[in-house]
Formats: sequence, structure tokens, C-alpha cells
Amino acid sequence: MRFFLLIVFLWGLTSEAFATTAPNSTPVNSAPIIANTQNSQDLMYQQLFSMQSQLVRLDEKLQQQKSLGNDIKTLEGAQQALKVQLANLQTKLEAQNNLQANNFTGFNGRIGDLKDSINWWFSILTIFLALGGLLIYKLSRKEAENVAHQQVEGFISSNADEILANAQVSLEKQLGEANTSVEYLKKYIDEAHQIIEEKRKEVEAAADDVQRSFTEKQEPNPESLRILENSTNKLSKGHTTAREYSNLASVGYGKKNYKETLKYLNLAINTLKDSEKQTRFHAQLLWNKAIVHSMLQDVNAELKAYDELIQNFKSIHNEESWGFVAKAMLNQGVAYAKEEKFEDALNSYAALLEQFKGSSNEEIQIRVAKAMCNQSAVYCRKKDFRSALKSHSILFKQFRSSENSEIKDVIADLQANIAEQALLYETPEQVLSRVAEAEKYSEDPQLLAVMQFIRFLLDDKSIEEVFTALTKIPTEMDLTWNFGELKDYLTNNFKGIKQQQIQAVVQYFEQHKDIEQLGVELGIKG
Repeated sequence: MRFFLLIVFLWGLTSEAFATTAPNSTPVNSAPIIANTQNSQDLMYQQLFSMQSQLVRLDEKLQQQKSLGNDIKTLEGAQQALKVQLANLQTKLEAQNNLQANNFTGFNGRIGDLKDSINWWFSILTIFLALGGLLIYKLSRKEAENVAHQQVEGFISSNADEILANAQVSLEKQLGEANTSVEYLKKYIDEAHQIIEEKRKEVEAAADDVQRSFTEKQEPNPESLRILENSTNKLSKGHTTAREYSNLASVGYGKKNYKETLKYLNLAINTLKDSEKQTRFHAQLLWNKAIVHSMLQDVNAELKAYDELIQNFKSIHNEESWGFVAKAMLNQGVAYAKEEKFEDALNSYAALLEQFKGSSNEEIQIRVAKAMCNQSAVYCRKKDFRSALKSHSILFKQFRSSENSEIKDVIADLQANIAEQALLYETPEQVLSRVAEAEKYSEDPQLLAVMQFIRFLLDDKSIEEVFTALTKIPTEMDLTWNFGELKDYLTNNFKGIKQQQIQAVVQYFEQHKDIEQLGVELGIKG
């Protein structure tokens, strides 16, 4: 018993020492509670130890009296009363502990993280509990565990300030490490997003490049086609978007697989979301569809696609799609003219001029100029030279001051075409005047050679000068000029060697034969 009291005394000294050395950084909210309850808790622990000691002694007496066969009812009553008092004391102590624990609920979830911070405390407690164990060896295991648990709780309560301070340091350290990890991860996420964005832009640029070749009927850049094809290799057929189908169509077009291109274009059109309809993307798909039909030489389907585009967008005020409408109207007129449906062609050109003549968009103005030029050409084919001159006059008046190179080429082409047609309707002097105007506005070697040929027809140039002009046409240049409207004129108005020379030149434009062979046919010695 003396040894037990000594240990209790040492525990008191230890608790007092810990309380003295603990940091004075108790939180404002918890300080009053700890101060008010500390003395009552110490008293309760002393009563608890006293009751437990009395209970041990009663157990010994009961065992002795039982072994002697004596009456033990009195001892049992005392034992039961002591147990009741012990239970009440434990209940009060638990209530005090719960009240104090509520002030530290913010750290309940982190108690496992505090093991390293309080290991040295538990080392001292282990020694203390070992000594205490020598004294209370007769207690049951469960009671000993309860005592140890209560002692630990008392120790933590007595040193709450220091424990909380250590916990705050530990949490701040872990929070700093977590923030460092988050920043490190964010850096790599940002880099991944940057790589994905660069790849997306690369694919979009390749798609635009292939699309330009699509629109202009040119061979696509092989590298752009490769990038676009690689981007479409892993597309899922069950989740492909309209834009992905469009890219597949562009790949097919680049490979000149026009039937496959048409299949993907139709899929793209049918897959359009409501938000994508009647947008520039939608107009582009319909335009591409018409171009593919033209490559397949299906004029009726081509005309139908142009009409679908025009009807869907001619009343839309979304301006970015107007360029496709203007091009569709222009190409529709060209397709009708090839079929010699001249009235339909003129109607297409008239619709374009009515809707876009006043547009300030330069690309649309190029289509307007071309429509006027083609309109004049159709009138010439109808042998309506007066109407042809009227269209020419309107075009020249509206665009003669334009600095756009394409519009300048359109004016030069129309000047040359009018000079050619004038052979049928005007005097040689008037024709030569128109030829001079055409030469002034053009640097095209093919057009200049045609003007030299017209001068030859009017005896203003020799065949040698015509041949020299023809040699200046690059061999890779496609010869697009034809003399269809002049065939009767050329056949009926010339004879002999000049007729032969005329026919040789006409055939050269139609067949683009070897220039040296043309020289032989013209009788020109090298």
C-alpha cells in the first residue's frame, strides 16, 4: 500500500512537472474549461484509485471468508455499494473527459498522425505503468486496462496545450508538403494540356490546308495529309462527330478516293448537331459535296448540291457563310453553261449579282466580278454581243480601279474575250483597239499569245510573231483558251497557207502539242 501511495505521489509530481513545462499557448476557447476542470479531475482520479484499492481488499476478504465458511453477506453488500460508487465516479469522469474532448474535436481525426510527436511521452508512461503494474497486479486485466486508459487520458488532458501545439506544427508541415505535391502535379497537368493543345492546333492546321486544296481543286500538301490521316486512324465509328467525319472526307479527297469522300461527307451532314446547322461548317460540307460530284463528273448531283447550299443559306444573315453561297451560285452558272443551259446559267449569275453586288467583302467581290465576266461570255455564246458588251461595261466601270490581283485577271480575261468576239461584229480597227486594251491589262502569256493571233488574223502580225508569243507560254501551263465561237469565222474567211496556219494554231490550243512540231507545221525554220 505504501508503494502504491509512493507511485501515486510520483504520478502527481510527474503531472505537475509536465504541466509546468508545457507551452502556455492554450487556445482562447479551451483555456477556461481546462482551468476549471483540472482540480476536480485530479480529485476524481484519487477517489478512483482509492475505490479500486478498497475493492481489491474486499475481494481478498471475501475469498478468505468463503474459504472459512463464514457469513459474507455484509462484505458482499459493501462490495456492491463500492462498485456503485465506482461506476458513478467513472460516469462523472467520462462526462468531464467528453466535455474537455469537445474542445479538441478538430484534432480527433488526426490523432493517428500525432504518434511521432508524442512517442517520448508514451515512453515515460510505459515506465510509469510498469511500476504501477507491480502495485495493482491483483486487479483483473480489464480493470488494469481501464486504469491505464484513464491515466493516458488524464495525461493528455494535463498536457493538452503542448500536444495541440505539436499537432499544429505537424499539420502545417504536412499541409506544406501537400501543397508542394499539388503544385508539382499542376505543373505536369499544365504541360500535358499544352501538348494536347499544340497537337489539336497541328491537326486543325492540317485539316484547313487539305480543305483549301479541296476547295481549289488542287493536290493537298503531303505532310498535311499525313497529319490529318494519322489523327483519324483511331476514330471510333460509334462516337464520331461531324467534324471527324469531315476530316475523314478530306483524307479521302487527298487520296482521290471520291466515293469514300462522298460517303463521309454525307455522314458528316447527317451527324450535325442543331447548333452546327446553318453555320459556316455546314455550308462548307455542302460545298465540298458539290465539288466531289464535279470530280465524279455527275453534273446533276453537283447542281443539286449547289442548290441545297443556296437554299439553306441565301437568307441567312450568319456573313461568314455568304462566301460559300456566292461560290455556289457562280459554279452553278458555270455548270449550267457547260450543259449549254444558258438561261439557267444567266439566272444563277443574276441571282449572285442581285444578292452580293453591294458587298464589301473582297472574296465575295471576286465572285461578283467573275459572275459579270461569265455572264458576258454566255451572251457571246448566245450571239448577243450587245448584252455581252453591257456586262463588260458594268464590270469595267465597277472594278477597273481594284488592286486585287484576281479581279485584275478577270478584267483582262473579259477584255480579251470581247476583243475576240468583236471579230464577228465590229470593224478591224475597232477590234485592234480592243486588242490593245486587253494587252494593256494583262501579263498572262497565254492571253497575250491569243491577242497576237487575233492581230495575225487581221494582218497586223506575222505567223512568226505569233509563234514567238506561243513559245513564251510555260510548258506546264494548261491551255484553257478555245475558239469555239470563231470556228465558222475561221473556216469561211481564210484560205490557202494562212488557213492551214490558223488550223495548226487552233489545234495546238486544243491539244497542246509539242511547240517544235507546231513550228514545223507553220513552216517556220529553226
